[in-house]
Amino acid sequence: PDLIITDIQMPNMDGFQLIEAIRKEKKFNSVPIIVISAHVEAHDHLILMEEENIQGFIRKPFEYF
Repeated sequence: PDLIITDIQMPNMDGFQLIEAIRKEKKFNSVPIIVISAHVEAHDHLILMEEENIQGFIRKPFEYF
């Protein structure tokens, strides 16, 4: 994929677990990951960004046109 967009709160596997699994695969290391979350200010999200595991956030709720 050219881009991965994921939520953090999901059933069975949360977004943190998904990101960790994706980043373990070398072929996906350069694929940007954007997180959709209602909790953008959460400390864990900032750590993911500082460690370059994700490239950005989209805060929920959001409007689209």
